[in-house]
Amino acid sequence: MFWEKPNGNILETNDEKATVEYCESLGFKPYQHNEETDFHTDCVQSLDTKAGVVDYIKDNFGIVIDKRGSLDTVKSKALDVVNGNG
Repeated sequence: MFWEKPNGNILETNDEKATVEYCESLGFKPYQHNEETDFHTDCVQSLDTKAGVVDYIKDNFGIVIDKRGSLDTVKSKALDVVNGNG
């Protein structure tokens, strides 16, 4: 089973009831595979500058994200957009 963590990272686990309950308690959400989303996620994760992440989201989604914070914070905001949460 795949989960999306609050920071946008994807995690694979077994599907035992105790594991599912634990992941839900941590705020993880079940992740549904989507090739387009996977492509954009991989692209965002591969970028190494905040400006690059901001430009990628603006060019592909028409949304301007805040670039304050660390590179990981900006990537998290970008992944929210990619996953439809931004």
